[in-house]
Amino acid sequence: DVAGLASGPEGDLTLVASLYESLLEKHRTSRSAWEPLAGIYARLGDLDRLQVLIDETLDSLSDPGDRSALRLQQAKALMDLPDRVDEAVESLRTILLENPEHEEAQDMLTRYFEKAGREDDLLDLLQNNLYVAQNRKDAAGIKVLTMRLGKRLEKKRPDDAVSLYRSSLEWLKDDRDILEGLLKALGPEHDPKERAELMERMLASETGERASRLACKLEGIY
Repeated sequence: DVAGLASGPEGDLTLVASLYESLLEKHRTSRSAWEPLAGIYARLGDLDRLQVLIDETLDSLSDPGDRSALRLQQAKALMDLPDRVDEAVESLRTILLENPEHEEAQDMLTRYFEKAGREDDLLDLLQNNLYVAQNRKDAAGIKVLTMRLGKRLEKKRPDDAVSLYRSSLEWLKDDRDILEGLLKALGPEHDPKERAELMERMLASETGERASRLACKLEGIY
C-alpha cells in the first residue's frame, strides 16, 4: 500500500511521490495528497519540487491551518541549510502572522534565534508569544514567558524588565517568582517602600528558612 511504500527506501519514495502527484492533479486542494507529498519531497531532499508544490498549492488553500501546515513543511526542509535558513524563518514568521498561537512555529523560531544568537529577534518573539498567552488568558504560559523574557531583559534592559514584571503581576497578582524577579530588577537602590511591599507579598507564601531570611531582609529595610 502507499503508506508502506512511503516508509521504504528511497526508490519506493520516488514511486510514492509519483502516485501522490497523480492524486494531486485530480484534487489540487486535498491535504491527504499535498501533505504527504511535501513530506516525501523533503525526505528525498528534492527542494525544487517541494518549492513548486508550495507555489502551485498554497494560494488555492482557503483554510489557514492548511496553509500553515504546508509552510511548516517548507520551514522544516530549509531550517538546517545555511543558505536557505532565512527562507525558513520567513515561512515561520508568516505562519505566526496568520496564526499567532501556532506552537510548533513558535518553538522552531525560538530554538533557531537562541542557537543563532539573534537576541533582539528572540526578545521580540517572546514578547509576541506573551501577548498571545495574555489574549487567551493562559496563566501558565504567561508565567513561563514572563520569566524567560524577564531574565533576558534584566541583563541589558532592566527598565523593560521592571515594566514586564509589573504588567504580569496584573495577571498573576502574588506569583512568588514574578515578585522575586521584579525585586531583583528594581535593585537595592530602588524606593524602599516598594521593595518592602514586594517582600511582604512574597513572605505571605513563604515558610521555613526562606521565610526567615526574607523576614530579616524586610526588617533591614525598615
